[in-house]
Amino acid sequence: MYYAQHSHAKIKCSHTSSTMIKKNNIEYQRGLNLKLIFNMNDLKTFQIKIVTLNVKGLNGTTKRRSIFRWLHNQKAHFYFLQETYSDEKTKASWEAEWGGKIFCSHGTKHSKGVMILLNPKYDIDVIKFEKDNHGRLIVLDTKMNGANLVLMNLYAPNHISQQVQFFEKVMNKLSNYADENIIIGGDFNCPLTESDKIGGKSVENKKRVRDKISQLSDLYSLQEVWRELNPKKKQFTWRDKAYKVQCRLDYFLASQNLANLAKECSIVHAPGSDHCAVKLFIQSDSLNKKAGPGFWKFNSSLLEDEEYINEFKANIENYRNKYLYLDDKGLRWDPIKMKVRGSTIAYAKRKAKKKRNEEKKL
Repeated sequence: MYYAQHSHAKIKCSHTSSTMIKKNNIEYQRGLNLKLIFNMNDLKTFQIKIVTLNVKGLNGTTKRRSIFRWLHNQKAHFYFLQETYSDEKTKASWEAEWGGKIFCSHGTKHSKGVMILLNPKYDIDVIKFEKDNHGRLIVLDTKMNGANLVLMNLYAPNHISQQVQFFEKVMNKLSNYADENIIIGGDFNCPLTESDKIGGKSVENKKRVRDKISQLSDLYSLQEVWRELNPKKKQFTWRDKAYKVQCRLDYFLASQNLANLAKECSIVHAPGSDHCAVKLFIQSDSLNKKAGPGFWKFNSSLLEDEEYINEFKANIENYRNKYLYLDDKGLRWDPIKMKVRGSTIAYAKRKAKKKRNEEKKL
């Protein structure tokens, strides 16, 4: 069972079954490029930093404050924490110590518990908050920098059969957000490849779990960001005390269009835990460039220009017919607008040049 909390009155909710999502995924794969183009419109000036860390308990005051200080120094927008050992009584005091909003799914005093901490320095709008009953899963539907973003923080069980069931629930939970930009982070408790583990049992021992994570990634077009950026590197996020077993258990899965914008995904030491933290930094290319001329605005005086009106009428039907293959009217409207914008700018330039030439003759 999941609980949902809303901070806005108008929220679209769908209850699509897992079967329907799998069926609809055929259309997703066919129209993947169109989906990427559509979502990228929201990401032109997008920047986000996320840190995920299994803290192995936050009940100790000294340890908790040390970790909070370290997290603040990372200057991220969101912080995903696992094994917090939180309960409803501790949330208020921890939130005061943190200095910003905290979203929790509680475990017990000695196990589980997940949190997403928001950096109070940033303007982040949380549209919807969902959690499970077992301290293993949080979903935030957010909006920041003008872009909608669905964040999931998870702490997977360690037992194989429980893991398989858990990731099946994750797939079903994401069915409500299938068209959104998605980032999943946390402790997956499962190395994905032979390169992600040294010592202990073979990664083949968890083949069923790996297959389920692969199915999740395929279904929602997710990429494992660290491995995408470090295809041949060996680095681990957890090790036993004797260093005989080392695994990469903590990572991020992100929608393909977000993963393509990833500038950094790094594994770093963090205080007070036997896990390393993983830092993700995503930024649109436009933020690395010098500012352009700004937003284009339609010159309404052109509506009284007969030559422009005639040219527009001749072009608009061609634009409309060109994109009839797009069933989604909203998606079809976007490229038509771009065509109208381009032809209008070209016409305005021709008109201005003609006027300058006429003035020179005078």
